[in-house]
Amino acid sequence: MNFLLLILIIILIYIFLVFVIPLLFFPGFLRDIRIKKSKLLENFSEKFKDRNKEKTMRNIFDYVSKRYEKSEKLEIFFLLKKHFDYDVENILSKKGYLPCHIQNLLVKTLLVNTEQFKEEEFETKISITLWGTIHAHMIIKIGNKKFKVDPYYGILNET
Repeated sequence: MNFLLLILIIILIYIFLVFVIPLLFFPGFLRDIRIKKSKLLENFSEKFKDRNKEKTMRNIFDYVSKRYEKSEKLEIFFLLKKHFDYDVENILSKKGYLPCHIQNLLVKTLLVNTEQFKEEEFETKISITLWGTIHAHMIIKIGNKKFKVDPYYGILNET
């Protein structure tokens, strides 16, 4: 009986840490974050801009997916403060690990600051990974096309 109780407690703690906390508290999962617009962000986004919106999206995706790491290790739990750092201007001055929802915020903010994209063209999707953690990616609409954009896992595919 005590063994079953211990297993149940471990499962409940896991569910709370991996699902409840991220959904309720991490910005970008259930709570949208206001997209910041500034001259600094516009100037930074300008270097990725192309006349073709799809190419602009690919340029920004490439930048974010290469500059900011993903992690399948425990650092996603030990670097919790990174889950709450959604000051994009501050993030752009750093390299290293960024959680999926913050990488999505970065892509979205840079795209909106090119003035080629509007916030209505983005949709956040939430899923469960093979490791049992919660994960977010985006669907971006460009004309009649939809793209799955997941810089964390390096995925950019037309759906």
